[in-house]
Amino acid sequence: MYRMFYDREKHGDILFILIEPERQATEIKKAGNVESMYDGEDLIGININNLSKILKIRAHGMIITPGEELVNVVNHIISRAGLKKLPYCVDSGYRVATITSIDEYVTLKVGEKTLTALKEYSNLKVGDDVVIALDGTIQYNRKTFKSYEENGKTINCHICIAEELRIESDVEGAFIVEGYKSGDDFYLAGE
Repeated sequence: MYRMFYDREKHGDILFILIEPERQATEIKKAGNVESMYDGEDLIGININNLSKILKIRAHGMIITPGEELVNVVNHIISRAGLKKLPYCVDSGYRVATITSIDEYVTLKVGEKTLTALKEYSNLKVGDDVVIALDGTIQYNRKTFKSYEENGKTINCHICIAEELRIESDVEGAFIVEGYKSGDDFYLAGE
């Protein structure tokens, strides 16, 4: 998975492509307007400088699911810089999940899979549909959610609040959704 970020007002005319945002670059290679960041041999990020000279873009932050046109332009730019092309984004990493039980942890059904999340919010009840970040999802805060163990239990998803999804809401706690099916990609459902 990778994520694109662009916000000209905050960061200048740079398209950031995060591949492994938790890792630190040990080397930066430049080829024209393209900077590729490496940790050892591993490519962990790409910056395309002066993007507006090539492409008009109106994004203000994370581009969850860049369309084929954007990915095609980016691939043309980075392949000319000697980098491998990016795959099309067919999965945002954010899914709709139905809460099946709540005790010390929250158990959720995502399609046919059962996942476990921390019990962080008081507004949850069995039967609610919530948005979760799956293992490996690069989030708005540019951190990757990774499954982990807690008290012998595998926490393999994160229940999102509206702010984490960049949705305005007066609701405190988890973001409850309606009109989705368990397992739907929150950002790509209906496309």
